[in-house]
Amino acid sequence: MSKTLIRRLQECIRSAPTVDMAVCPPICPHPPVSEETLAAAESRLGFPLPPLVGSLYTRVADGGYGPGYGVIQLDGHDYTLVESRLRMNLETVPEWIWPERLVEFVNWGCHYFSGIDCAHPSCPVFFYNPDSAVGDASLADCLIREADSLEEWLSAWLDGARLWECGGQRGLHK
Repeated sequence: MSKTLIRRLQECIRSAPTVDMAVCPPICPHPPVSEETLAAAESRLGFPLPPLVGSLYTRVADGGYGPGYGVIQLDGHDYTLVESRLRMNLETVPEWIWPERLVEFVNWGCHYFSGIDCAHPSCPVFFYNPDSAVGDASLADCLIREADSLEEWLSAWLDGARLWECGGQRGLHK
């Protein structure tokens, strides 16, 4: 886990705006969660979150910062990382089975999101494009790899990359 990334994100959320999409009222970072809250969320998910993801929620903020409409909150509300994961296989095409540890991480609006694969310590980032679900499309047709790691993806955002323009079609690797 990158201490530098955590520090950069902590510094970033001290300034405004902290998300790319402008909304009214503005989206603001929420206070970090406790280790106990993280453990309870992991228990509900049925798997541990990778160390970087846990650190983002316990040391940076409980969502409300980042690309798009920001990192979504961890748990305890209607639209959270945990609730989204628990609904994934209930609300989609019956033949689709989402990767077991893929979680929604950043919302782009209109059912688009960037998710992270928590089965891998690096947390590869995938863009979910529901518009690709036409005809005999599979879930794989709708998930486009954006970055090999969450650290790479968030660092690119901090460095000014417009991830909406990169995500889904080209990823960070052009």
